[in-house]
Amino acid sequence: MTINLIDWEKSILSIAERNRKLNRPKLADAYTRLGYSEDALWIRQAIRCVDYLIRRMPEIAADDVWESMQSYTAPNNPRSMGLVFKICHKSKIIKPTARYRKTRRKQANGRDVRIWEAFE
Repeated sequence: MTINLIDWEKSILSIAERNRKLNRPKLADAYTRLGYSEDALWIRQAIRCVDYLIRRMPEIAADDVWESMQSYTAPNNPRSMGLVFKICHKSKIIKPTARYRKTRRKQANGRDVRIWEAFE
């Protein structure tokens, strides 16, 4: 299954609108800004990367995507990776497992990261 990258901005803006209706203006503004942010290109490429990796590996974690995206300039907001996984999960590309592993990234200070598998 592939994600429809053409409509991903609409998805972000619909999440913003939903938060606006739920009276969460700060979250709504954050999603609105993200849809038009400098990180938008990076997010698109990271979604493609997740889709590519999960077709070739039985499971992935954020570390795998960060390592595969090293040739790109890192996003201004490092939490953009969380959005990438959220979009991929909602698009039924990946699903979470109950397992975690220690990150390989020094910036993450050895915290646990979730392991994801392909959505069937």
